[in-house]
Amino acid sequence: MACVHPDGRLEILDRAGDLLNVAGQPVSSAQVEAVLYRHPSVREAVVVAAPVEGGDAPVAFVTLHSSAQVQGRELLAFARPHLPAHALPTRIVFTPELPKTASGKVLKYVLREQAREQVMGQPAD
Repeated sequence: MACVHPDGRLEILDRAGDLLNVAGQPVSSAQVEAVLYRHPSVREAVVVAAPVEGGDAPVAFVTLHSSAQVQGRELLAFARPHLPAHALPTRIVFTPELPKTASGKVLKYVLREQAREQVMGQPAD
């Protein structure tokens, strides 16, 4: 997904498959991740969709730098001024490591299943 600015610049926002539908509003997972990455305690952040009634719920999976200590509510307070309310993660899951392929690419499908379990309280099919 991309947008063209009035001055003619083309900005790539996100892959269409990584757009979330939150209460009828499109949310770029990359945009939410970029805001979370700005927090000094965050080493990695990945945002995926968990299905809920009426669309998706953004769920953030976050790894912290080794000496960092931060709570989810602190990250939400940090992100709030930079994101619309509907784009804020409904849940932040802290994890020591993100699941990755041998080449280092994050396995988002694994995180989507974990997010579904977190939000719905049931295992993914």
